[in-house]
Amino acid sequence: MDAGRSATGGPDAAPLATRTATRTAARSADARGLVAGAIALVVGAVFGAILSSPAPLWGAGSVGAVAAIFAGLAGGASFAVGYVLASRGGARWRARRLWRHVLDTVGLAFTAAGVAVLLTSSLFAVLALAFRDLEVDRLAASAVVAATTGASALIMSAIASDMTTRRLSVLLGLFLLAGCFASMLTTEQPDWWRANFSTLGAGTAVSAATFNLTIIVAGTAILTLADFVTFDLHARSRRAERVHGPTVVRGLLFVVGVALIGVGWVPVSENEPLHKVFAYGLLAGFAALILVVPLAIAGLTRAFTSTTTVFLAVLLGMVLLYWPVGYFNTTALELLSVIVIFGWLMLFARTIGDPAESPRLLETADARSVGASARGLGAVAATPSAGFTGSTRSQGCTRPGSLGSARALGPLTVDAVLGISAGLAAGLLLGRRSSR
Repeated sequence: MDAGRSATGGPDAAPLATRTATRTAARSADARGLVAGAIALVVGAVFGAILSSPAPLWGAGSVGAVAAIFAGLAGGASFAVGYVLASRGGARWRARRLWRHVLDTVGLAFTAAGVAVLLTSSLFAVLALAFRDLEVDRLAASAVVAATTGASALIMSAIASDMTTRRLSVLLGLFLLAGCFASMLTTEQPDWWRANFSTLGAGTAVSAATFNLTIIVAGTAILTLADFVTFDLHARSRRAERVHGPTVVRGLLFVVGVALIGVGWVPVSENEPLHKVFAYGLLAGFAALILVVPLAIAGLTRAFTSTTTVFLAVLLGMVLLYWPVGYFNTTALELLSVIVIFGWLMLFARTIGDPAESPRLLETADARSVGASARGLGAVAATPSAGFTGSTRSQGCTRPGSLGSARALGPLTVDAVLGISAGLAAGLLLGRRSSR
């Protein structure tokens, strides 16, 4: 290989520069997370010390209530900062206007904050059931609030450092799960399930406000997910046919997002006809999305299309069990349909967001930053080393803008939190029923 060619950004210099930039971004992301966690820890310790002593684990004026509030504030703030700093300058960021960046950042930050609040609340509610009548002094309360707040800031910063389509879909599903369970467990209508799912948002109680806010923020997150999905579809597309497929998918996701916002914005108790319009639009948009994706998007795996067929068959079976069989009531149909639909949506996001299936993603990296790094590392690249040969994919850099250790931490963190949240919600539900 010609040394001069490497010094000017030849085939060896570019991968080396990309890997070096990735390591630098990873160290910056880790540093941001540690700083955010440290600041949140100090703030949590200060406000935790204000609690009256002794303080209960859960309830009004409890350690858990204060920890949940500050976990949400710290998690949302650290997520917003981490997302902006990690995303700016990338191909996805440059392709969009400022107002869309503001909308995405605010929506995702609220989603992250909601996840932190709801999971922290569930955790302390379960702990209160496990350690009945336990109260802690001021020092212990300060330590608990500090640890919870710091952990929330650190985790959300790590997730935001490399926000991808698949990670956003998991965060969305986690947020909906936590918000809906919180509404179910705190509603003042214990027989809400006899009517329909929308009953959770009726009235002026805190549980109704929680449900409606969860639905609105989730709708905003789906609008952001639509742009992530479109970007990934264009990046992986290598064939000229079905060029309008990504646009169609984006339009259907936009319809779903707007309809979901409408469902939360117009509760069934305020305007039932308009609420039903949004609800039916939501179901129609999801049904059209599942039907259209295998037809409109080229290159999807046979496993995904087969799984989509299974999902459609399950949905059809549930509808038949609702009518004409009459085995399911409306709530059961709505709840199971939401689980199936969002399960498919997460599967779709994972399929199109798989770096190994997206050969063109590497071509969308910021050429200016890579070129500058290549020129600065020309002398090093002129002498190839066995440790720096091969493609970026073989070295673990499968996506431009990926953040090394933060990239590895993010999926593990999200999947772990998803599993823990499901367990906590189920435990809290069973505990509340057993205590009645």
